[in-house]
Amino acid sequence: MKQFFITLVFLSTILFISCEKNLKKKIKSEDVVLIFEERTFEKDTLKINGIMASYNVNPALTYIEEGNFQEKKIFPKNFLKMDTIILKTKNNIIINHKYHYYYNSSYYLKTGDTIIFKYNDDAPFVEINSENTQNIETQYNLKNKVLQSSMDFFLRNDHFRNEDEEMKYKLSLNNNLEKKINFLNNNKNSLDSKYYYYLKNKLVFEKKIINNDNVLINNDSLLVLNTYRDNIEKYYKEKYGTKTVKTSNGWRVDNRAIYDSLARKKTIISLTDKYILYHNLKEIAENFPSQDLEKYLFKFQKITNDSILINEMKSDYLLDYINLKKDIKSVHFMDVNGEIISLSEVLRKNKGKLLYIDFWASWCAPCRLEMPSSKILQNRLKDENIEFIYISIDTDKNKWLKANKDENLLSKNNYLALNYPQASFYGELKLKTIPRYILFDKNGILISDNAPKPSDKKFEAKIKYITNN
Repeated sequence: MKQFFITLVFLSTILFISCEKNLKKKIKSEDVVLIFEERTFEKDTLKINGIMASYNVNPALTYIEEGNFQEKKIFPKNFLKMDTIILKTKNNIIINHKYHYYYNSSYYLKTGDTIIFKYNDDAPFVEINSENTQNIETQYNLKNKVLQSSMDFFLRNDHFRNEDEEMKYKLSLNNNLEKKINFLNNNKNSLDSKYYYYLKNKLVFEKKIINNDNVLINNDSLLVLNTYRDNIEKYYKEKYGTKTVKTSNGWRVDNRAIYDSLARKKTIISLTDKYILYHNLKEIAENFPSQDLEKYLFKFQKITNDSILINEMKSDYLLDYINLKKDIKSVHFMDVNGEIISLSEVLRKNKGKLLYIDFWASWCAPCRLEMPSSKILQNRLKDENIEFIYISIDTDKNKWLKANKDENLLSKNNYLALNYPQASFYGELKLKTIPRYILFDKNGILISDNAPKPSDKKFEAKIKYITNN
């Protein structure tokens, strides 16, 4: 027994050393290493009288590189366990970490840094290269909790803030920011100068927004601030977004008009201008037909000549398949391996089986709430002659792939709709809202264009009846 224990310890040690060596091999000298200790996420949930009212579903962490405007998301898997993420970057970065539903803290990291996130009271306290000098925001926020959304106020008081209550709330926010700036200034000597000035700009800009002061709308140095990016988006939307149009996602501001209005007025554009063009290009990609994206991507290339962003957009929105995306006669899908298949091929491949097709998307909360029920139903019907097919109408391939992973969907029978909503098939289905479920019989004939959802208790019996008759 003793010999067995020694052998077990020896093997575990070798495995640990081997894993550590493999991790070190992956890390380059300029990489930023993020180590996350376990947390519960309990305080990211807004509770009223002990009952969950809302959960902050936005990613807890994002980062942005200096001299850039693309905010990237970080998804650590540290619920009750540790996790490590390596960021490949050649530039210094700023990380924003949300916590306790309303609050966020920022961290300035240089290339080659290692940061450890520890979660006391489910809030982030960090060590960067064994130093703990960037906890100033978390320390302040935990001692001075003043933020409260209008919905939170309503749930607690049975009414929205009246004019006097709104003024008092803004005054408390303003006073809080003033105190926070003083707290920052008092600790200036213990902070890295770049980190200090980042926080100072962030707080001063937030204060101007609360007081409705005039804010600069063309200051490239502020692009690292999400409040600045939000503000300039709002500014250009209000200035040029007067026209609304009907899209596949309903009525919305015409981002094409905003793009054209800004592009017409500029010959040499600033980084802020480039961000607004890029932001509206992404909106066009998400909400307008493929031919519009193709047209405006060409315009963006002509103005910016940014091959990195152009290639990224082409990859994310599958513009190499533009002819398939425009096709109205056939229905085209892409599988997780990038292979293209048509609806008729799917039906032919599964001839002799009942097909239950689930139309969903990464952003559709009701769709994803049905996924656990779908898996349970699939398991219960495993001896029946039925296949479950998942078809996402996401426009961004990466969002679809990430949602697949999160939902643990199998690669088999899991597709991205390439030419939704262009294909006439979707028009015939009147597929405008999701989740939506349809049913094909064993001969590939549509027998239900609005089948029950997986959580419907009567559905299992109905499927068994169809498969046995």
